[in-house]
Amino acid sequence: ISACVTRSLATMAPRKASDAAKPLDLTLLTEGMKLRASSDGIFYTAEVVAVSASKKRAKAPVKVHFLGYSAEYDEWVGADRLRSKVLRQDGVSSKVDGRQDGRKAAKSKEKKLERTPTEFDPYLQNRVNAQTLTQYIIESTKGDKQLAMLMNAIQHASKVVSNSIEKAGPAGLYGLAGNANATGDDVKKLDIIADDIWVECLKRSGVCGLLVSEEQETAIVIEDESLRGPFCVAFDPLDGSS
Repeated sequence: ISACVTRSLATMAPRKASDAAKPLDLTLLTEGMKLRASSDGIFYTAEVVAVSASKKRAKAPVKVHFLGYSAEYDEWVGADRLRSKVLRQDGVSSKVDGRQDGRKAAKSKEKKLERTPTEFDPYLQNRVNAQTLTQYIIESTKGDKQLAMLMNAIQHASKVVSNSIEKAGPAGLYGLAGNANATGDDVKKLDIIADDIWVECLKRSGVCGLLVSEEQETAIVIEDESLRGPFCVAFDPLDGSS
């Protein structure tokens, strides 16, 4: 019986101070220092934002910023979630067994391939997968180069007019111009600007022979043979009320 008790007591004896895991000295970390920090079991490149000596943050005294992610993902973490050469002691990383590290590293590689910055997902889906107007025009005109050039000239004119409308307020371009158009409507300053834009864009397309605008009493005939084309285009340059 005494032998069993002696063995049991020997087994329960506390480890020597040299055998116990030494607490990591987190004061070695400085603001802006690069390291690896884990989130949901996956380690990412991060940098130190702050190191707190407060007792309230004893379990998670280091605030890190995950590089490539917005500040809303910044997090206070403990030493067990950090990897850095500065924190290594006697060739052993903080509180992690080598075999567990190997397994976690393998899982991390698999998860990294699947993980994307979630805050960008809606933006990427809308921007990358959406068909542009130019792509639609090319597909819909079925090889008709002149029609494609005309439609691109129309889309360009629309964009320039839209940009002019956005800047109209600061430029003082709201209000009436003081005269009437061919249909008897009062002409606005923006009507005149939009008409000039449309006429210029359609002329330069090289595929129009005749232009008819609500803002002008007579049709515009393209006299220059190098700019003349087969299309006749009728338009209201600004609000499409005609």
